[in-house]
Amino acid sequence: MLIPAVKVIAPSKVREKLLWVQINWVFGERPPEFQRCASFVANLFTFKLPSVVCKGTSKVNIDFTTYANMEGISKFDSILSMAELFPTEGFEEMNLVEKIELIARETYKALVQVYHYLNLDVAQLNIGYQKIIADNYQLVRTLVGSPKLNKSRTVTAIVIAKYSLDGTDIQINFCGKDNKVKEVQLFKTLPGWFDHGRLLHTGKWIENDTFELSNKTKEINFRVDISGLINMRYQPIGRDADGIKEEIRFFTLERYFEL
Repeated sequence: MLIPAVKVIAPSKVREKLLWVQINWVFGERPPEFQRCASFVANLFTFKLPSVVCKGTSKVNIDFTTYANMEGISKFDSILSMAELFPTEGFEEMNLVEKIELIARETYKALVQVYHYLNLDVAQLNIGYQKIIADNYQLVRTLVGSPKLNKSRTVTAIVIAKYSLDGTDIQINFCGKDNKVKEVQLFKTLPGWFDHGRLLHTGKWIENDTFELSNKTKEINFRVDISGLINMRYQPIGRDADGIKEEIRFFTLERYFEL
């Protein structure tokens, strides 16, 4: 008797991902300095919370308000929105550190509800929130992958983003065998991740003393010498170099190189 073959289907591997957090003020008079502090707090929760397995949701909007009838959770496509009351009493008199701490605390409370709604592990949320506090609300990220060693294995390049209330500073740190670090400032953007994400996508050594950073289309290329010299190389696609330069001006607040 022949036994029919059974096709074994391997379970699909579900990838962990960042849960992008955005904090908004909806309806009612927005407290002074709220959005400035909220944008920074959103970065903290986006990048310091552990990655999650969450099918169908990629972004969470925390919508703070002073109207109780606005509270609740709604979902549209891959975006989940959580409306929550915000305690405005005394907010105006707080200093910036106190405002950041309060917004972070209220954001954490809202995210507890979101995690329960999405059946995510609240313990992981707690770990991320405690890390935010332990790091004293500071945020520094490594960009374009892990640190990269040149071919002669003498210098390591690390591209980092330093976030603050006023903007995000992008720099390359070159570290030699003597552990001395040469910091090379590239540019500064608005506090969010979007702007510098449009300018930087990949990084690689093209020579033992030259590291190149490129955007996704390879039209924008920053060639940085370990001495600190920055040269720009443009590869236009459907436009000229002036169009690329205008894009760089649009996405940067400050630049430490000649266009």
